[in-house]
Amino acid sequence: MAEVHGGCADSHAGGGFPAVLRSVDDYPELPESPATVGGVDRGKLCDAVARVAVAAGRDDTLPMLTGVSIEFHPGFLRLVSTDRFRIAIHELEWDPVGISGPASVLVPARALAETSKALSGPRIEISGGPGQTVLGLTTGDQRHTMRTLDMPYAPYQRYLESTHTATALINTAALVDAIKRVSLLSPRSAQVQLTFATASARLSAGGGNEGSAKEIIGCEFDGEPLTIAFNPRYLLEGLAAARAEVVEIAMNGPTGAATVRAADRESDGERRDGLIYVLMPVRLPH
Repeated sequence: MAEVHGGCADSHAGGGFPAVLRSVDDYPELPESPATVGGVDRGKLCDAVARVAVAAGRDDTLPMLTGVSIEFHPGFLRLVSTDRFRIAIHELEWDPVGISGPASVLVPARALAETSKALSGPRIEISGGPGQTVLGLTTGDQRHTMRTLDMPYAPYQRYLESTHTATALINTAALVDAIKRVSLLSPRSAQVQLTFATASARLSAGGGNEGSAKEIIGCEFDGEPLTIAFNPRYLLEGLAAARAEVVEIAMNGPTGAATVRAADRESDGERRDGLIYVLMPVRLPH
C-alpha cells in the first residue's frame, strides 16, 4: 500500500520510496535551434565524430582542447580535434544551405560523441554557425542541442600542407600487434621506437634494468633510413581510427610531426577518403 501527500511514491511489501513532485513550470526552457546550415548522411557524420574525438583533450583546465571544431565549407565539412600531442582531421561531403565561405563552431567532444550515438535515421540536419551559442542536430523526430565553446581554436592548418622526407606503407594489423607486444617493456608505456629501412621497420622499447624488446616487420619505405619514437597509446589509437588494411606513415625526420592515414585506394586508383592523424614524436633518448 502506498500513501501519497503532494508527490508520488513507489512501494513494495514492508517499505516505501516517496518522491517529491515539482511543477512543470520549474523545468528550464529548452534552447531553440538556430537556422539550418546544411544536411549530411547520418552514418558518415557519426563515423567521422567517433574517429576524430579520440584525439580530443580530456583536461578540463584547457576547455578549448576538449572540443571538436566543426568547420562549414561550401564543398565539405571538416571535423578537427587535438590535445596538443596529436591532431585528428576528417572531411566529409554534405549539402550546405546558404554557406558562401568557411565558418566554424567548437563543440564539447564528449557531448558530440554521445549525441551522435543516440541519433537515428538516414540524414542529419545541422543548425548553427559563427556567433551561435547552440549547435542543433535533427533527424526524424529527434532534435538534439548542445552548447558551443565560445573560444578560438588551436591553429593546425600548417599540418595539412607540410612536406615529408620519408614515407612508410605498413600492414595495419601487423603493426598494431607488434606495438602491443613491444610496448610491454616500455617503462610506463612512454615510447616505442621505430627504425625504418628499405623494406623493414624495427620496433624496440625498454632497455636498462627493465629489459628490452625488439621486433621486425615488413614495410615499403621511401626515404633515408631514420629512427623515430611515439607514445604507443597515441599511435595505436591513430591506427585504430584510420580503419584501413594498410596505413601510410609520412615523416619529416625524427623530431617533426608524422602523419598517419589510410593508404587504401578505390577501384579507380584514387586514395580513399578518411582520417588524417598527425602525431608528434617523442624525444629519443641520448
